[in-house]
Amino acid sequence: MDRSRRRFVSSLLAAGTSGASGLTRACGFDGIFDAGFGTIHPRAIEVALAVRRAVADGLLPQSALAPLTPGEVGLWQATEMLKHLGRRLSAARATGLQSPDVALLCADASLWARYVANARSFDTLVHVDKPAPLDAIVITDLAVVAALTQGRLPAQTAITRGVLLIEASEHDAGAVTALLAVACDERASAATDVSSKTPWGPRSVRW
Repeated sequence: MDRSRRRFVSSLLAAGTSGASGLTRACGFDGIFDAGFGTIHPRAIEVALAVRRAVADGLLPQSALAPLTPGEVGLWQATEMLKHLGRRLSAARATGLQSPDVALLCADASLWARYVANARSFDTLVHVDKPAPLDAIVITDLAVVAALTQGRLPAQTAITRGVLLIEASEHDAGAVTALLAVACDERASAATDVSSKTPWGPRSVRW
């Protein structure tokens, strides 16, 4: 494990044993943004360790353990990746799949995004402070989001291997799992391109 990722895992372990409750605030892009940028979820350590195992097993590339690109460039790259996922989710919802609103945490970047359902798609909100009370929560890493949206990692495999965790009621967790399975299917690429050009495509990024 490289030095940057080792520091990240160590900080999560410290947070998990400190006795603090709820979510711990942190900054994922070298202090470019204020202390309110993102939060680390108590289960983020599970994802970090699962990603390490997935790399060792060849499920994820070695680059999944590389340090984040710092500053504004890194945030822009993460934002584009999360918007891409939003387009895929919208394309899946357009087929008639139902899902609650989703709050996704990229734990390695301490970056939250929300996917807010509307009639036929999702509004994508990146760089939000925290989930809304009724959101289904997804905890993962940026490298996992990349693998999902590029069709290199099936959603069910990501869940089974623990590199993507869902916190929600049984019904909502099942709905989110089904949505991700369709959205991140390799064949969804064409539908994604169409959804990004329709009136119900992704709407906004909040800063």
